[in-house]
Amino acid sequence: MRQTARSLGLRTEASARFERALPPELALAGARRAAALIAELAGGQVHREWADVYPRPQEPVRVNLRPALIDEVLGTHVPLEDAESILKRLNFHVKVQGGGEWDVLPPVFRLDVSIPEDLVEEVGRIYGYDRVPPTLPGRRHDRWTPIGPSIDRRLDDAREVLAGAGYTETWNPALVSGRKLEDLRIAAHAMRVTNALSDDMDTLRTSLLPSLLGAVAVNRDHGRVDVRLYEIASAYLARVGGKSTQPEEPLRLAAVASAGTSADQGRKAFYGLKSVLDACTAALSAPASTYQRAAAQLYHPGRCAAVVIDGRQLGYLGELHPSVTTSAKVEGRMVAFEIDVEPLLAIARISRAQPLPRFPAVERDVAVVVEETVAAGAILAAIKESAGDLLEHVGAFDEYHGTQVPDGHKSIAFTLTFRSPERTLTDAEVDRVMSEIKLGLEKRHRARFRE
Repeated sequence: MRQTARSLGLRTEASARFERALPPELALAGARRAAALIAELAGGQVHREWADVYPRPQEPVRVNLRPALIDEVLGTHVPLEDAESILKRLNFHVKVQGGGEWDVLPPVFRLDVSIPEDLVEEVGRIYGYDRVPPTLPGRRHDRWTPIGPSIDRRLDDAREVLAGAGYTETWNPALVSGRKLEDLRIAAHAMRVTNALSDDMDTLRTSLLPSLLGAVAVNRDHGRVDVRLYEIASAYLARVGGKSTQPEEPLRLAAVASAGTSADQGRKAFYGLKSVLDACTAALSAPASTYQRAAAQLYHPGRCAAVVIDGRQLGYLGELHPSVTTSAKVEGRMVAFEIDVEPLLAIARISRAQPLPRFPAVERDVAVVVEETVAAGAILAAIKESAGDLLEHVGAFDEYHGTQVPDGHKSIAFTLTFRSPERTLTDAEVDRVMSEIKLGLEKRHRARFRE
């Protein structure tokens, strides 16, 4: 109506009225009322035939209302008799149908009523909003089912840790080159796509690391030297004996980081990435990770560890094999990890506040000299076994190779924290425990100790 009046340049009282969506049925009703007043007050005569150009009469709007919806939306009980009376007083025609539903016909001038909720609003404003009990928004329930955050929302804590460590999140296509997976020897559970668009995107990826290395190569081409990337996405593994069925889709977290060119830089990058992974598991309220020597595809032999949490292996951490970085056209060393996320979240524990200790702790450092083949984890296990309940925490903080240790040996330094929940420990008590620890290490690993 407004557009027609504007295009014709004709602004009338009718256009001003009906462009506001006034009901056209009121025009005839108003004319009849005016004619009746003229006949009553001025003695005029009313013609029986009305001149009315009305090509598209207004169609009546009928609304089906389920009476129970009134109580559900308003949150309070309105008797059916009161609700029906309110609608009839507002000139709504109410007819009860089979099944208890109401067939409601609004007045011709109520074009704003078209859905059941409009009828509920009419009942509510007449019944009185002050009679609705004040509660939180939503339907009122007598019981509640707690809704936990989604997996992606829970992983936001890990994302914050990775972002704080300088890692950038990436999103890579799930389709990769099948030939590339075969060259990397990770195509055992790969699934090829029928009618692939190109040879570079003909297979569902079985690991996130090749895609991340491709992103590293792109960043290197644009001048970035120290590249740190991570991705949270699904891998696709064909089920055993059924490559025509839907694949397994484990959700994984993978990260890669530049590790320089020398062995010393590679070691530092490895331990740096390990600390980032430990921080991620701690942020997700999961038990602490343990690491075991392992051999896996894509990783350098002797520089790879299996990530184990609560007795379950979740993935691998280590330095990538030179052939892997070469195939991705990435120069220098790269460290990476890839773990399954859903098992990690399944064993996550609810964080609970712990009371502050009442008594002070006693810290001691010990440097253990053992053969190169002895793992630090084995030494940690021996220390915990010999220390007993007084040992609160133990951690390695240094590894030394040099003139002060014999050839074929290494020195690993540990910090031990002792505390008793009942009393303040004396130096004699701590010395006695330290003697037991050293004796156990000597027997089990033929260890010696640096002063």
